[in-house]
Amino acid sequence: MFEAYTVASTDYILDDLVEFNNVRYSDCRVRVTNGNTFTINTPGRYYVYFGGVGSSDTAAAPFSVQLFNNDVAIPAVVSEITSTAADDPQTLSFSTIINVMPSNCYVDNTVRLQVRVTSEDPGAIENANIVIFRLK
Repeated sequence: MFEAYTVASTDYILDDLVEFNNVRYSDCRVRVTNGNTFTINTPGRYYVYFGGVGSSDTAAAPFSVQLFNNDVAIPAVVSEITSTAADDPQTLSFSTIINVMPSNCYVDNTVRLQVRVTSEDPGAIENANIVIFRLK
């Protein structure tokens, strides 16, 4: 099982990658680069959970994050909040299953996961947590 988190509040804009500054549990199947990219190259099915507290900088403006795999958005693995007031904190979370196929010298099936901000309006995230563990 792999788990990384950040406690500090960080401001984000469109296309920013959510940073996870601390690794709580490491796993030889999951490597983290720059605190924002999680690489999995061991075949199997993995459960991925993200949770955090987010807020929009503007009242009644949506703020959203989505899971990306190799720079491609994973459909329906997104979390969006709409604050009733500026900087009104609310829960962001999503979970999904990721299938990692075997690679060989001709095909690279390595998975590179990132949590990316997908809203036009800026916002902040604090107490963010990501958990990745192999199911099978």
